[in-house]
Amino acid sequence: FEYIGIKTRFGDVQVDNKLYTYAYYHNGYNGLQPGYGTYPGTGNGAGLPATGTVVGGTAYPGDIPGQTMSMNYRSVGDLLRMSEILGQGQLDYGTWIDYQNNNRSQLETDWTLNGAYNSGNQIYAASGNLAYTDRLMQDTLTTIQPYVQYEWKPNEKLTVTPGLKYSYFDRSFNTAVMQGTGQPYNGSQSWAKLLPALTTNYKVNGNWSFYGEYANGFMAPNMNLFTKPNAQTGTLQPQSTQNFQIGTVWNTRTLNLSADIYRIDFTNKISPVACGINTCFTNIGGVRYDGGEMQGTWMFTKGFSLYGNLGINNYSTSDGSVLPYTPRTTAALGGIYEQGAWYGSLITKEVGARNSGAMAATNIPFGSYAMTDFDMSYKFATGWSWAKQAKVGFQINNLFNRNDIFASTSGLTDQNGNPLLFALPERSYAVDFSVMF
Repeated sequence: FEYIGIKTRFGDVQVDNKLYTYAYYHNGYNGLQPGYGTYPGTGNGAGLPATGTVVGGTAYPGDIPGQTMSMNYRSVGDLLRMSEILGQGQLDYGTWIDYQNNNRSQLETDWTLNGAYNSGNQIYAASGNLAYTDRLMQDTLTTIQPYVQYEWKPNEKLTVTPGLKYSYFDRSFNTAVMQGTGQPYNGSQSWAKLLPALTTNYKVNGNWSFYGEYANGFMAPNMNLFTKPNAQTGTLQPQSTQNFQIGTVWNTRTLNLSADIYRIDFTNKISPVACGINTCFTNIGGVRYDGGEMQGTWMFTKGFSLYGNLGINNYSTSDGSVLPYTPRTTAALGGIYEQGAWYGSLITKEVGARNSGAMAATNIPFGSYAMTDFDMSYKFATGWSWAKQAKVGFQINNLFNRNDIFASTSGLTDQNGNPLLFALPERSYAVDFSVMF
């Protein structure tokens, strides 16, 4: 990640601009299917074994199949923020522009023969490069979001902030082999929408305040929606939301409390479903979320605090379907120590009951699970002229070594047709060292 930041002032206008770029490059290698099971529905409709290959028309039943893959992208963007005092408040405006270029590939190989192309899986065709090419894709995503908001303060207690943002997305493909279809695809699709927002805050006194928020949300269709056979990309609609929230906050020197209730109305909600060895996405229409949240931190003695939060979430869908991995409750409870150079925490987090939604015919129910993490660190002066401060830390993740099941694969099974499940990672330890310049 690299960026150049400029902060300056032109008359009464403050300017903060950041030109940035970041990239991710992953060239990897895959082995056997998990569980040594079968591919449940490849391009030719056959349940092909996870061992054995076909190279150059010759079968090698004992060879080890695998894949070579790449996922490389770079993003370049600019974030411009400007503000000025205007009347009884502050006017903020600016724009965000981002351009992403993404290249992905995946080829079936025979590791016994040093990565020779394996056409035994016949992904999209019986011969030629489509017999061993899962995907060979190049795509771009352009985002443009100008905005303006005015923070109006008619008196010391009340703040009202209306705002408006214009959101534009353009997704384009120049693809030789599209994942999921095996066909070339060249095209683009764009979406745009105006997004109003309004927030209010009222201070009862120096410790207590109430707030309310309304906002429209907007998300361009995921790239996965273009990989479905015969996808009608011209009819793809973005996910959009209307968000409502009211809450209250209480702050003192030793006690912080907050609580809120919310409602989110989704339109064109996209949800994952299993399709063979892949995950497809479908528009399930309207979804309504509503619930409440509360959290608090109590510093009961110098340096020691108790922390807790609780969230309750309900939902309903217009077609009656189950939303995968949507817990009814979430919670956390623990202790925090922070005194001088020392910091430590012991916090347990709980995720409530939910459904996997990974199997085509059924939604696998999962019970709630909890995991405890320990973290401690110490800050010290380095004595180095080029470094202000250093910190050494130690963490234990999953302190009690819980192995609860938390997810399932998208349609993959073992040899007996049982779904493959994911359990929590076992207890792990980490040590880190950082320097502040």
